[in-house]
Amino acid sequence: MELKELLLKYKGITEEFIKVMEEENYELQGNKLLSKRETLLSELKTKDFDKEEFAEISKDLELITLEERASKLLNAEKNKIKEEIFNLNNNRNAAKTYGVNFKNINFINKEV
Repeated sequence: MELKELLLKYKGITEEFIKVMEEENYELQGNKLLSKRETLLSELKTKDFDKEEFAEISKDLELITLEERASKLLNAEKNKIKEEIFNLNNNRNAAKTYGVNFKNINFINKEV
């Protein structure tokens, strides 16, 4: 396959990935699109293309700006998931702490 065709496919998949990320449908289609991108990247690595031609076509297709947008969206999603995990851990730790501290207190059996 020709370099420009591969890069056009890559651009299309990246645009689709950005759209999916902006619509927050990452869980449904994001992994599939990322694996398609990885497949195209490995195919590009195996081919022997001229670096100047690659840079020129990438510039014409504005792949760098697309890649930056995709990277920002992916990092934002990653940070959101990290924050959710952190909050879940804090909630679990709080539940454990309160459960242990109030476990031995029995208000019903005390005489008034």
